[in-house]
Amino acid sequence: MPRLLLAWEFGAGRGHVTALRDVAAALGVTGAIDASLCHLTHAGELAGVCRDVFQGLELGRDDSLRRANGWVPSATWGEFVCELGLHTPEYLADCIRWYHRMFEDRKIGLVVADYAPISVLAARAAGIKVVGTGAGYGLVPSSLPSFPILVERHATLIHDEQRMVDAVNEAGAPLGLPSISRGPEIGVMDDALVRSLPFLDPYAEHRDKPHLPPFAAAPEVLPEGGTEIFAYFSTQELANPALLDAITTLPAPVRLHGPGISDEIKVRIRATEGMTLLDGPQPVEEIAARSRIMLHSAQHGTATMALGCGLPQVAFPQHLEQEFNADRLAARGTLVQVARGSTDAGAIRDAIMQAYHSEAMHRRARELAREYGPQIRQPSGPIIRARLNDVMMPGR
Repeated sequence: MPRLLLAWEFGAGRGHVTALRDVAAALGVTGAIDASLCHLTHAGELAGVCRDVFQGLELGRDDSLRRANGWVPSATWGEFVCELGLHTPEYLADCIRWYHRMFEDRKIGLVVADYAPISVLAARAAGIKVVGTGAGYGLVPSSLPSFPILVERHATLIHDEQRMVDAVNEAGAPLGLPSISRGPEIGVMDDALVRSLPFLDPYAEHRDKPHLPPFAAAPEVLPEGGTEIFAYFSTQELANPALLDAITTLPAPVRLHGPGISDEIKVRIRATEGMTLLDGPQPVEEIAARSRIMLHSAQHGTATMALGCGLPQVAFPQHLEQEFNADRLAARGTLVQVARGSTDAGAIRDAIMQAYHSEAMHRRARELAREYGPQIRQPSGPIIRARLNDVMMPGR
């Protein structure tokens, strides 16, 4: 098998690294896998499954046009990646050249990308096979005519998709990249390992291959559940004073895992009676057994784990993808969504306790856990190996 590169270019959550880890672990060829990560915070997740993990390309976001338009939320995946530099030919060409030097130095023959759109373009320009992995939201089928609007309340477009197409062609043509004519063609790949339940994949009807098990765990046996509130906030969610005030005044015990929260907030949480600040991820069986509800930002993996645990959820989405996930779960009766930027601590606390006390939500959550648990628990390794072996077959 050729030397493989795992690539991740933007985002902050641990889930991006664990997604790549699953690929490396499935292949079991540690000496032939390198990882290029935009952040090394979770690099330890790749210990033992990669030869080398190093600081890679980190895409910064140019939100000047969005700021000029009153911070209107992103409407499509295309608008989001446009702001990561894909509308700037000079920057894009520099990044592709960086990849090409690295591909040559490390003798890379296959790229697996999670939230790494420039690595995909660079691989195609170099004639290297490329596979995407992720929850589905960022794996837009290249056959679509344009990037679709997925959350109707956020439908204002501020970027011209054709500008990105032109920039990609201008940057890529001298470097060997085939010309594109539509925005979604930035994601032309040899395969996409979509790790999702179909109802949480916005493009499910356009996929030509089956979904893989999602990035989540679920208990083999569904326990009766406990009385605690389990919270997972991976980045800066608790920088919102109203949310912090709400969770530190809840009339129920709270266990919180917050790898991205500040030291100042940690001090406050440790001083709050009834709150426990955890020092790392918790076993899914323990979460399911001790908890009555779960709080999070509607990250795909976290929300899917809560689904598999049979727990009602309260979500505080931070961006469009998380709002999409929250909408889909709310439509199934197992999630309450708190709007971005909410400033009323009392209303937030009421929403949490509404879910905590709702017997209807608990019944529905357990129904969904029984329905989707087997899919969540299905091993992904054999499927990943088969799909990648198929990509690398001679003549493909």
